[in-house]
Amino acid sequence: MGNQEREWEEEEEEEEEEEEEEEEEEEEEEEEEEEEEEEEEEQQQQQQQQQQQQQQQQYQHARLRRDY
Repeated sequence: MGNQEREWEEEEEEEEEEEEEEEEEEEEEEEEEEEEEEEEEEQQQQQQQQQQQQQQQQYQHARLRRDY
């Protein structure tokens, strides 16, 4: 009986180690996804700023034309 119990304990330990490794991998993947999302947000903000600048320039051009 002792051997059987020891084998079960070893199997349990191996399963726990595998679960821990999987959790670590999942955490790493989540971190990578968060970084990608942050980069995307930054790009979107930059695009919005560029669009706003373009709109302001167009508005100023339109005003200049009206004044003449």
